[in-house]
Amino acid sequence: MQLVKLKSGLELNVQILNSEAEKTVFMIHGMFGNLAQFYLTIAPIVAQKYKVVLFDLKSQGRSQRKESGYDFDSFAQEVIELANVFGCYKFSVLGYSFGCWVALRCQKNYPERIEKIVAIEIPDWQKNPMVTRGFYTEGHFMEFVSYVNNNVRENFFGNKRQMRNMYSMHDYVFNHTTFSEDMNRERELQKEDFDEIEAPILLAFGRHSVCFCELMRIVKWIPYADVYVEEGGHDFFLEKTNVCAERIIDFLDAIDRPVNNYYEYANAVV
Repeated sequence: MQLVKLKSGLELNVQILNSEAEKTVFMIHGMFGNLAQFYLTIAPIVAQKYKVVLFDLKSQGRSQRKESGYDFDSFAQEVIELANVFGCYKFSVLGYSFGCWVALRCQKNYPERIEKIVAIEIPDWQKNPMVTRGFYTEGHFMEFVSYVNNNVRENFFGNKRQMRNMYSMHDYVFNHTTFSEDMNRERELQKEDFDEIEAPILLAFGRHSVCFCELMRIVKWIPYADVYVEEGGHDFFLEKTNVCAERIIDFLDAIDRPVNNYYEYANAVV
Protein backbone atom coordinates (compact mmCIF):
# COMPACT_ATOMS: atom_id res chain seq x y z
CA MET A 1 0.00 0.00 0.00
CA GLN A 2 1.10 3.56 -0.63
CA LEU A 3 -0.08 7.10 -0.05
CA VAL A 4 -0.72 8.80 -3.38
CA LYS A 5 -1.00 12.58 -3.61
CA LEU A 6 -3.68 13.92 -5.94
CA LYS A 7 -3.56 17.16 -7.90
CA SER A 8 -5.70 18.74 -5.15
CA GLY A 9 -3.07 17.82 -2.56
CA LEU A 10 -5.22 15.15 -0.90
CA GLU A 11 -3.37 11.92 -0.09
CA LEU A 12 -5.21 8.63 -0.55
CA ASN A 13 -4.14 5.20 0.61
CA VAL A 14 -3.88 2.95 -2.47
CA GLN A 15 -3.32 -0.74 -3.15
CA ILE A 16 -2.86 -2.01 -6.73
CA LEU A 17 -3.26 -5.62 -7.82
CA ASN A 18 -1.98 -7.03 -11.15
CA SER A 19 -0.45 -3.75 -12.29
CA GLU A 20 0.55 -5.20 -15.68
CA ALA A 21 -2.99 -6.05 -16.83
CA GLU A 22 -4.31 -4.24 -19.89
CA LYS A 23 -7.66 -3.06 -18.47
CA THR A 24 -8.30 -1.39 -15.11
CA VAL A 25 -11.07 -1.50 -12.51
CA PHE A 26 -11.28 1.06 -9.70
CA MET A 27 -13.14 -0.34 -6.68
CA ILE A 28 -14.91 2.15 -4.40
CA HIS A 29 -15.79 0.89 -0.93
CA GLY A 30 -18.84 1.69 1.19
CA MET A 31 -19.04 4.61 3.59
CA PHE A 32 -17.10 4.08 6.82
CA GLY A 33 -15.32 1.16 5.18
CA ASN A 34 -11.91 0.82 3.59
CA LEU A 35 -10.19 -0.99 0.76
CA ALA A 36 -10.09 -4.21 2.84
CA GLN A 37 -13.76 -4.73 1.90
CA PHE A 38 -12.46 -5.74 -1.52
CA TYR A 39 -8.88 -6.80 -0.75
CA LEU A 40 -10.12 -9.62 1.49
CA THR A 41 -12.91 -10.67 -0.88
CA ILE A 42 -13.46 -10.17 -4.62
CA ALA A 43 -10.44 -8.04 -5.61
CA PRO A 44 -7.80 -10.83 -5.78
CA ILE A 45 -10.09 -12.90 -8.02
CA VAL A 46 -10.96 -10.03 -10.35
CA ALA A 47 -7.25 -9.18 -10.43
CA GLN A 48 -6.50 -12.50 -12.10
CA LYS A 49 -7.64 -10.80 -15.32
CA TYR A 50 -7.74 -7.06 -14.57
CA LYS A 51 -5.63 -4.39 -12.96
CA VAL A 52 -7.50 -3.55 -9.76
CA VAL A 53 -7.02 -0.22 -8.00
CA LEU A 54 -8.20 -0.20 -4.39
CA PHE A 55 -8.15 2.94 -2.28
CA ASP A 56 -9.52 4.38 0.93
CA LEU A 57 -11.89 7.30 0.49
CA LYS A 58 -10.80 10.48 2.24
CA SER A 59 -10.99 10.45 6.04
CA GLN A 60 -11.41 6.67 5.95
CA GLY A 61 -8.93 3.85 6.38
CA ARG A 62 -5.41 5.23 6.07
CA SER A 63 -6.25 8.11 3.74
CA GLN A 64 -5.77 11.73 4.73
CA ARG A 65 -8.49 13.40 6.74
CA LYS A 66 -10.21 16.38 5.17
CA GLU A 67 -12.81 18.77 6.57
CA SER A 68 -14.83 19.38 3.41
CA GLY A 69 -15.78 17.89 0.05
CA TYR A 70 -18.17 15.06 0.93
CA ASP A 71 -20.56 15.62 -1.96
CA PHE A 72 -20.60 13.07 -4.77
CA ASP A 73 -19.06 15.49 -7.28
CA SER A 74 -15.99 15.88 -5.07
CA PHE A 75 -15.62 12.14 -4.52
CA ALA A 76 -15.94 11.51 -8.27
CA GLN A 77 -13.32 14.16 -9.03
CA GLU A 78 -10.92 12.43 -6.64
CA VAL A 79 -11.40 9.12 -8.47
CA ILE A 80 -10.53 10.84 -11.75
CA GLU A 81 -7.51 12.57 -10.19
CA LEU A 82 -6.31 9.22 -8.86
CA ALA A 83 -6.68 7.67 -12.32
CA ASN A 84 -4.70 10.57 -13.79
CA VAL A 85 -1.84 9.91 -11.37
CA PHE A 86 -1.49 6.43 -12.85
CA GLY A 87 -1.98 7.61 -16.44
CA CYS A 88 -5.23 5.67 -16.71
CA TYR A 89 -7.68 7.39 -19.07
CA LYS A 90 -10.39 4.76 -19.66
CA PHE A 91 -11.38 2.39 -16.87
CA SER A 92 -14.28 0.60 -15.22
CA VAL A 93 -15.64 1.51 -11.80
CA LEU A 94 -17.05 -0.85 -9.20
CA GLY A 95 -18.90 0.63 -6.24
CA TYR A 96 -20.33 -0.99 -3.15
CA SER A 97 -23.17 0.71 -1.22
CA PHE A 98 -22.13 4.38 -0.82
CA GLY A 99 -19.46 3.71 -3.42
CA CYS A 100 -22.20 3.08 -6.02
CA TRP A 101 -23.26 6.72 -5.82
CA VAL A 102 -19.66 7.79 -6.38
CA ALA A 103 -19.30 5.39 -9.33
CA LEU A 104 -22.51 6.69 -10.92
CA ARG A 105 -21.37 10.29 -10.47
CA CYS A 106 -18.08 9.41 -12.19
CA GLN A 107 -20.11 8.27 -15.20
CA LYS A 108 -22.37 11.33 -15.11
CA ASN A 109 -19.56 13.89 -14.83
CA TYR A 110 -16.84 12.09 -16.80
CA PRO A 111 -18.65 9.76 -19.27
CA GLU A 112 -15.69 9.64 -21.64
CA ARG A 113 -13.53 8.11 -18.90
CA ILE A 114 -15.79 5.26 -17.80
CA GLU A 115 -15.83 1.94 -19.65
CA LYS A 116 -18.21 -0.10 -17.47
CA ILE A 117 -20.00 0.24 -14.12
CA VAL A 118 -20.56 -2.43 -11.48
CA ALA A 119 -22.99 -1.26 -8.80
CA ILE A 120 -23.19 -3.62 -5.83
CA GLU A 121 -26.08 -2.78 -3.53
CA ILE A 122 -27.07 0.78 -4.42
CA PRO A 123 -28.54 1.88 -1.08
CA ASP A 124 -32.00 3.31 -0.71
CA TRP A 125 -31.81 7.00 0.08
CA GLN A 126 -31.68 8.17 3.67
CA LYS A 127 -35.07 9.80 4.08
CA ASN A 128 -34.17 11.50 7.36
CA PRO A 129 -31.45 14.18 7.54
CA MET A 130 -27.99 13.14 8.71
CA VAL A 131 -27.00 13.84 12.31
CA THR A 132 -26.14 17.53 12.69
CA ARG A 133 -22.43 18.27 12.82
CA GLY A 134 -21.17 18.16 16.39
CA PHE A 135 -24.05 16.03 17.71
CA TYR A 136 -22.89 12.53 16.76
CA THR A 137 -22.41 10.43 19.89
CA GLU A 138 -21.08 7.04 20.88
CA GLY A 139 -24.72 5.97 21.13
CA HIS A 140 -25.19 6.67 17.42
CA PHE A 141 -22.08 4.62 16.69
CA MET A 142 -23.25 1.63 18.75
CA GLU A 143 -26.59 1.74 16.96
CA PHE A 144 -24.68 1.57 13.66
CA VAL A 145 -22.64 -1.41 14.92
CA SER A 146 -25.82 -3.22 15.94
CA TYR A 147 -26.98 -3.27 12.31
CA VAL A 148 -23.73 -4.75 11.01
CA ASN A 149 -23.87 -8.46 10.21
CA ASN A 150 -21.66 -10.97 12.00
CA ASN A 151 -19.26 -11.43 9.09
CA VAL A 152 -18.48 -7.71 8.90
CA ARG A 153 -18.36 -7.38 12.67
CA GLU A 154 -15.76 -10.13 12.94
CA ASN A 155 -13.54 -8.67 10.19
CA PHE A 156 -13.78 -4.96 10.97
CA PHE A 157 -14.92 -4.73 14.61
CA GLY A 158 -13.20 -7.83 15.90
CA ASN A 159 -11.22 -6.27 18.76
CA LYS A 160 -11.15 -3.16 20.91
CA ARG A 161 -8.49 -1.45 18.81
CA GLN A 162 -10.56 -1.85 15.65
CA MET A 163 -13.63 -0.63 17.50
CA ARG A 164 -11.79 2.47 18.77
CA ASN A 165 -10.42 3.24 15.32
CA MET A 166 -13.83 2.87 13.72
CA TYR A 167 -15.48 5.12 16.30
CA SER A 168 -12.72 7.69 15.86
CA MET A 169 -13.44 7.78 12.12
CA HIS A 170 -17.18 8.16 12.66
CA ASP A 171 -16.63 10.89 15.24
CA TYR A 172 -14.32 12.83 12.92
CA VAL A 173 -16.51 12.56 9.82
CA PHE A 174 -19.77 13.44 11.56
CA ASN A 175 -18.53 16.00 14.09
CA HIS A 176 -15.59 17.70 12.39
CA THR A 177 -16.38 17.74 8.66
CA THR A 178 -19.09 18.93 6.27
CA PHE A 179 -20.22 15.34 5.62
CA SER A 180 -23.72 15.75 7.05
CA GLU A 181 -24.34 19.08 5.33
CA ASP A 182 -23.02 17.79 2.00
CA MET A 183 -25.08 14.59 2.14
CA ASN A 184 -28.23 16.48 3.12
CA ARG A 185 -27.86 18.52 -0.09
CA GLU A 186 -27.78 15.39 -2.24
CA ARG A 187 -31.01 13.73 -3.36
CA GLU A 188 -32.51 10.37 -4.17
CA LEU A 189 -31.60 8.87 -7.55
CA GLN A 190 -34.22 9.61 -10.22
CA LYS A 191 -34.86 8.45 -13.78
CA GLU A 192 -32.97 11.38 -15.27
CA ASP A 193 -29.83 10.27 -13.46
CA PHE A 194 -29.78 7.16 -15.65
CA ASP A 195 -30.99 8.66 -18.95
CA GLU A 196 -27.50 9.74 -19.97
CA ILE A 197 -25.60 6.69 -18.74
CA GLU A 198 -23.66 5.43 -21.73
CA ALA A 199 -21.53 2.73 -20.10
CA PRO A 200 -22.79 -0.85 -19.67
CA ILE A 201 -23.88 -1.37 -16.07
CA LEU A 202 -24.20 -4.41 -13.83
CA LEU A 203 -26.65 -4.06 -10.93
CA ALA A 204 -25.81 -6.60 -8.22
CA PHE A 205 -28.03 -7.10 -5.16
CA GLY A 206 -28.69 -9.56 -2.38
CA ARG A 207 -32.20 -10.96 -2.66
CA HIS A 208 -32.88 -10.40 1.05
CA SER A 209 -31.09 -7.07 1.31
CA VAL A 210 -32.81 -4.00 2.71
CA CYS A 211 -31.73 -2.35 -0.56
CA PHE A 212 -33.49 -4.82 -2.85
CA CYS A 213 -36.41 -2.41 -3.22
CA GLU A 214 -33.99 0.08 -4.76
CA LEU A 215 -33.20 -2.43 -7.51
CA MET A 216 -36.90 -2.78 -8.26
CA ARG A 217 -37.23 1.01 -8.37
CA ILE A 218 -34.35 1.85 -10.71
CA VAL A 219 -33.82 -1.16 -12.96
CA LYS A 220 -36.80 -0.33 -15.19
CA TRP A 221 -35.10 2.97 -16.05
CA ILE A 222 -32.04 1.27 -17.57
CA PRO A 223 -33.07 -0.70 -20.65
CA TYR A 224 -29.64 -2.30 -21.07
CA ALA A 225 -28.82 -3.08 -17.44
CA ASP A 226 -27.41 -6.48 -16.55
CA VAL A 227 -29.02 -7.64 -13.31
CA TYR A 228 -27.41 -10.09 -10.91
CA VAL A 229 -29.32 -11.20 -7.81
CA GLU A 230 -27.62 -13.48 -5.29
CA GLU A 231 -28.98 -15.08 -2.16
CA GLY A 232 -28.05 -13.02 0.88
CA GLY A 233 -28.29 -9.55 2.34
CA HIS A 234 -26.51 -6.23 1.90
CA ASP A 235 -23.07 -7.83 2.35
CA PHE A 236 -23.76 -10.90 0.22
CA PHE A 237 -20.45 -10.65 -1.63
CA LEU A 238 -18.56 -11.26 1.62
CA GLU A 239 -20.09 -14.72 1.85
CA LYS A 240 -20.47 -15.49 -1.88
CA THR A 241 -17.07 -14.12 -2.85
CA ASN A 242 -16.11 -16.56 -5.59
CA VAL A 243 -19.40 -16.65 -7.45
CA CYS A 244 -19.78 -12.86 -7.17
CA ALA A 245 -16.27 -12.21 -8.49
CA GLU A 246 -16.80 -14.62 -11.39
CA ARG A 247 -20.06 -12.87 -12.30
CA ILE A 248 -18.27 -9.53 -12.29
CA ILE A 249 -15.51 -10.88 -14.52
CA ASP A 250 -18.10 -12.26 -16.97
CA PHE A 251 -19.69 -8.82 -17.16
CA LEU A 252 -16.37 -7.02 -17.63
CA ASP A 253 -15.36 -9.52 -20.32
CA ALA A 254 -18.62 -9.26 -22.26
CA ILE A 255 -18.54 -7.42 -25.57
CA ASP A 256 -22.27 -6.98 -26.17
CA ARG A 257 -24.67 -5.18 -23.85
CA PRO A 258 -27.09 -7.54 -22.07
CA VAL A 259 -30.84 -7.47 -22.44
CA ASN A 260 -32.54 -5.96 -19.40
CA ASN A 261 -33.99 -8.79 -17.30
CA TYR A 262 -36.11 -6.54 -15.10
CA TYR A 263 -39.30 -8.59 -15.26
CA GLU A 264 -37.51 -11.78 -14.26
CA TYR A 265 -36.43 -10.17 -11.01
CA ALA A 266 -39.59 -8.14 -10.51
CA ASN A 267 -41.41 -11.46 -10.30
CA ALA A 268 -38.84 -12.93 -7.96
CA VAL A 269 -39.31 -10.52 -5.05
CA VAL A 270 -39.44 -12.44 -1.80
